[in-house]
Amino acid sequence: MILLIIFEKLKEYIKEDFGKFKNMNIKKSVLNKKEYMENTAVVAEKDPAKLGLSSTKTIVFLLWKKKFKIIFSTIAFMLILCVFFAYQSGNTVNTTMSLNYEEGSKGLNPNSTRFNMYELKSNAVLERAIQYLGLTGDITPEQLSEHISVGNANSKAINTEESNYFISTSFNVSYTKNKEAKKYSAKDIMTMICKAYNDVFHENYADKKTALTYNMADITDMEYVEIGDELTILANQMDEYLSGRVSENGTYKSVETGQTFQTVKRMVQNLLEYDISKYKSFVLETGLAKEKEQFIQTLYYKNSVLDMQYQKSMADYSVRQDGISKYDEAMIGTVMIPAVNEKNEYYMSRTNIGIDYLAKDAEFHLSAAKDTLKEIEINTDIINKLSERTPAVGDYEKAEEMLKNINNEFKNISEIALATDREYIKYKTKDYLTFKNVELSLVQKLSLKKVIALGAVFFVLICALFYFMSKRKLRNRRAHV
Repeated sequence: MILLIIFEKLKEYIKEDFGKFKNMNIKKSVLNKKEYMENTAVVAEKDPAKLGLSSTKTIVFLLWKKKFKIIFSTIAFMLILCVFFAYQSGNTVNTTMSLNYEEGSKGLNPNSTRFNMYELKSNAVLERAIQYLGLTGDITPEQLSEHISVGNANSKAINTEESNYFISTSFNVSYTKNKEAKKYSAKDIMTMICKAYNDVFHENYADKKTALTYNMADITDMEYVEIGDELTILANQMDEYLSGRVSENGTYKSVETGQTFQTVKRMVQNLLEYDISKYKSFVLETGLAKEKEQFIQTLYYKNSVLDMQYQKSMADYSVRQDGISKYDEAMIGTVMIPAVNEKNEYYMSRTNIGIDYLAKDAEFHLSAAKDTLKEIEINTDIINKLSERTPAVGDYEKAEEMLKNINNEFKNISEIALATDREYIKYKTKDYLTFKNVELSLVQKLSLKKVIALGAVFFVLICALFYFMSKRKLRNRRAHV
C-alpha cells in the first residue's frame, strides 16, 4: 500500500511531462505500448532536454517503467523477513528476573556480597541446567552460554552523599535455542536455566546460618573433657537458633526433609541430653585424659585466675552495696517526672536515680561472681575425679567410639537443619528471585519495525539496481542501432 502511494506521487510528479511525448517523432500508432515506452525511455535517457525533463524526472521516468517489479520485489522481501523473524522468535524465549530482597536494591546478594547477574552464564549454573535437562555429553556449557544474553530491565536510583549511581533490580534474560538441544523447546530449556541459577544462588548467597553448620574443631590436641565442652557449645548454639525458628513458625514442615523446626530441635536436645551428656559422664567417671598431670595443672592454673576474678567481682559488689546502704531513702519518693503513655494520657513516672544505677551494678557483679564460682567448682570436681580414677585400656576405645557416633549424628542433624531452614527461607521470602516469561505480541514476533526499516533500505537499493539496469539496457540498444 505504501509503495503504491509512493509511485502515485511519482506519477503526479511526472504527469505533466507525458504530454511532451506527443511532440516527439515517435509513432505511437504503429508501436505497441511496450515499444512506445522503451523508445520514449531512449529519448529521455539520451537527450532529456529534448523532452524538457530534468535529471531527477528522468530517473523517476525510468523507474516508473519497473514500478510493479520494484513493488512486488520489495513486498516479497519483507514477507520473507517476517517469516524469518517469526521462526526466530519461536526459538527465542525472553524472561524477566527480579530481585526480591532488601540488599538487591544496593547491588548485593542476601549475604551482602556483590551481586553479578552474568553469573547466570557461568559454568556452574549451566552445567546444572544441562544436568536437569539430561543433556550431559550432548551440549557443553560454552555452547549454551553463546545463546544466552542478559541485560538490565530497569534501574533504581541510589543517592548517597558521596556519589549518584544506578542499580538494576530487574533483568532481561533471552535464550535462543541451540541446535544441539533438539528434543526440548526453547521455553523448557529457559525454565531449567532459571531453576539452576535459582538453586545455585540460594546455595551460595542465601543468608547462611553458621549456627546450624556442624564444623568440629581439630580435637587432636584437645582433652576428652574439653571435647565434651566443645560439643555442648555447638549443640546449644544450634538449639538456640532452632528455638527462634520455632517461635517464628512452629508448624512449618519441610517437603524435602519431612521435618519441622520443633522435631529438629528435639533431635538436638536428645543429642545434648543423652549422647553428649553420657560421653561427658563416662569421661569423668573413668578419669580419661590424654595427658592427665598436665591437664590437672592447667585446671589448677585456671582456677587461680578464676578465683582472682571472683574476688574482684565480690569486691565490686560490696562497694556498691555499701553505697546503697548510705543513700538517702527520702530521695526515692520525690524524683517523679510527668510522662505520656501509649494512649497520650499523662501520668507521673519515677525516673532512675543514683541508687538505681548502683543496684544494677551490684546485681551485675554478684551474678558474675556466682558464674565464676560455679566454673571453679566444676574445675575442682574434674580435678578430683581425674586424680582419683585410673581408666582401663578399653575405656579409651569406648570413648573414641562414642565420639564417632556423636560426630555422625551431629552431621546428620546439621544437614537436616540446614535443608529445612533453606527451604523455609524460600517459603518465607517467596523466593529471593522471581522469573516471569515475556509473551511477545504479533508485532514483536514479526519484528515489524525492523522489517519496515530493512524494507525501506531494500526499496532504495532495488530502485538503484533497476535504474542502472535500465540505463545499461538503453546504452546497449543504442550501440546496436
